[in-house]
Amino acid sequence: CEHTWFSGIDIGASRSRLLLYEGDLEVGFSTGFGEGRFVVDLSGSGDPQRLTFNRLDIAEFPGVADYVANKKQMTADSESQIIPVGANSDDASTDFDPRKFPPMVLDLVELRYGDRDLGQWFFQLDPHELGLSISNIQARFAGSEIAVDSMSRLEWGYNGSEHVSELDVQANLGDVGKIFEQVRESAAVSSESGTLAAHLGWLGVPWQPSLEQLTGTVDLVLNDGKFDAEAQGDELLKLIALFSIDNWGRRLKFDFSDITEGGTGYRSFHGNFGVENGLVTTLSPVQISLTTGSLKFLGDIDLIENQVYAELVATLPVRNNLAWVTAAFMGIPAAAGVWLFGELFKDELDSMASVTYLVTGDLDAPDIKAKSAVDAQSSGASSDAGPL
Repeated sequence: CEHTWFSGIDIGASRSRLLLYEGDLEVGFSTGFGEGRFVVDLSGSGDPQRLTFNRLDIAEFPGVADYVANKKQMTADSESQIIPVGANSDDASTDFDPRKFPPMVLDLVELRYGDRDLGQWFFQLDPHELGLSISNIQARFAGSEIAVDSMSRLEWGYNGSEHVSELDVQANLGDVGKIFEQVRESAAVSSESGTLAAHLGWLGVPWQPSLEQLTGTVDLVLNDGKFDAEAQGDELLKLIALFSIDNWGRRLKFDFSDITEGGTGYRSFHGNFGVENGLVTTLSPVQISLTTGSLKFLGDIDLIENQVYAELVATLPVRNNLAWVTAAFMGIPAAAGVWLFGELFKDELDSMASVTYLVTGDLDAPDIKAKSAVDAQSSGASSDAGPL
């Protein structure tokens, strides 16, 4: 038929077939955005219906193509434009009414976005008078299994005119680099394993999160990976680049024994962030553990204005970083710098130096000034190095 309606939305032309067996009605279908089957339980058991997509291409789903075209046009108009999600209340996506979805289990055997393979997804839909709850989320994506706990869910609210989305998720991660390659076309950072705990909300439908309206918290732990200093892209990649070990190594003349051809390795990364309307705040110092030292970062990053105001504490061995240590002490008032250098390193060069920097200005090329320095092995290091 030329027009098929689902949850009050015209999803376009489709072909279907009906099959009745053992008290179940199976509706097979094929549309412009995918094909699959819908199994209706006629026994009255009360179990959720099951919708299986053997293939689903989000890019071809009604409303999504219009949004993507609008996004590309706005990006072309202004390179500084953040993803214009939710900004246009007349977007076709506002026609969706999640309250009209039937209770169902959704099984996406092959999920795609154009030529991008987004893996396999499984979750449950439970409509209610305020919108829709999405829970029991399981996924295989970019070579990893994303295991989400039973308390994680996505709430899609709708009052008849406005949409609001709220995500609560706790997940175990594999290699996040493969995920970035799929959705951002740049690895940026890789990992052997990790965990994610996020509570985020935004105005708009679930698939259109807006940075300008995003609020909440994100706690991220990554283990045994690398940062890609060459990664470039949108605001998220700029944020990751701010913590890139390679970038700090170039700016401050660090000498890492962790450097490989594929980037600089780290043992662990832990960041706890608050997010509010494009402003990212470190709720506790971001800690990056290296084989030969560590980095700590505390401050505010404004992704809308492309500004940063923060402190960076670098702790590295002196023997391999004499140029860095000398430059750092030159940045501190002369008398104090000469005294500190003599006192800290007069006996040996095998100690660890910890230097605190003030990082301010443009996110792409911030101003970096040495603020204080200590012997990281001394008992007073934690208090003398500043608020971190």
